[in-house]
Amino acid sequence: MTRHLPARTCRDCGRNRPNHGRGLCRGCWLRQWRATNGRYDVATGTGMGGPGIPKTAADIAARLEDYAFLRALNVRRLDIAARLGVSYRTLNRYDARLRQQQDTA
Repeated sequence: MTRHLPARTCRDCGRNRPNHGRGLCRGCWLRQWRATNGRYDVATGTGMGGPGIPKTAADIAARLEDYAFLRALNVRRLDIAARLGVSYRTLNRYDARLRQQQDTA
């Protein structure tokens, strides 16, 4: 069942759209929500969508080794991402690399 919301002028964009809270349309509300809530796919060291720091193969290998060590200690993935300064999604890539290394070994 669809919930019908009254159309009001959005306080951010000024469009006449349904109000989804705080006087904001859905797009503006989602933008504000994403900016204030922690997201797993944003690099913890750069902020919302900030440019990453170029990494060499040695840097990535060192991080991958650190990740494997922390996973062996049963540290939470979110804490590992914050500690290493990478995004949560990057940890998925590290998992894939570790699996690939185990398969080839």
